[in-house]
Amino acid sequence: MVSLYKPRVLLLDDKADEVSTIAYYLSRGGLDVTTAYSESEAKGHLGIANIDVILVKVGGEVNSPFMSFIENNAYSYPVILIGSEKKQDIAPEWKNYSSHYVEDINYEKKLVQAVFAVVESRKTSQAA
Repeated sequence: MVSLYKPRVLLLDDKADEVSTIAYYLSRGGLDVTTAYSESEAKGHLGIANIDVILVKVGGEVNSPFMSFIENNAYSYPVILIGSEKKQDIAPEWKNYSSHYVEDINYEKKLVQAVFAVVESRKTSQAA
């Protein structure tokens, strides 16, 4: 049986062109994508949307505009990081709050698979 459930993701990045590209691939992969370009916008979406996973595009910056948002929500929502660096090169504070990391080279399929895996894992743990 095919599931009609589309996991809802909140995609965070302050670069609109990158968000548009990533959102396009995620929606093509069967995800319901909500985007935010600032922390206040992200907070607003959490208040009205039933989000399954938070995706954050990181680019090597330590002082991301989304760091405090992630710190405050990482225990309520799974966080997946998307970045161009190797996982070992990501700032340690990001690693503390994320369950998965996907390099953005050929990320489309890997990222969709990661979201579905995290959502399925949460469903299983909540059912237990």
